Amino acid sequence: MQFDVVRTYNNRLDLSCNNITRNLPSELGHLQGLSTLNLSHNRLSGNNPTAIGNMSLLESLDLCYNNLSGEIPVSLTLLDPLSTLNLAHNNLSGEVPTSPHFDTLSRDGLAYIGNKFLCGAPDGSHCDSEDFPTPESFESEHSEEQSGEWKMALALAFAGYVVGFWDFSGLFIW
Repeated sequence: MQFDVVRTYNNRLDLSCNNITRNLPSELGHLQGLSTLNLSHNRLSGNNPTAIGNMSLLESLDLCYNNLSGEIPVSLTLLDPLSTLNLAHNNLSGEVPTSPHFDTLSRDGLAYIGNKFLCGAPDGSHCDSEDFPTPESFESEHSEEQSGEWKMALALAFAGYVVGFWDFSGLFIW
């Protein structure tokens, strides 16, 4: 659906809990009259579009509990009216952008929890830490785990085949 005009009496958009899939469209930035955008608890994926930073009247942004990945757009730090931010429980990575205003949005770090590859958040990991995980290291570690599980499954299937074959063959031998 495309909005050509956002009237001042309709400046909030709440599409939470709708199982919306796909990437966030960059056209969201055209909705400059919105004060509240809630797309939480969906199945959105891909990167946060930098065009969200064009939403000059945005006061509240809730994108929690999705599958968003990539870095938090620096353009969000330019939204002075933004007073509520929730990006928790996604797959965001990189360093949380900083600015004097943006730093006040989540002093306790709750806006960023559940993003294991995000660093620099209050009460979070430091980006310069050697043991800080990256998406690349997680993928290689995860593929090694899957490889080991796959080998185990093949070994069990082969063992089951051998036992079943000799069980079946034993009927004809006896």
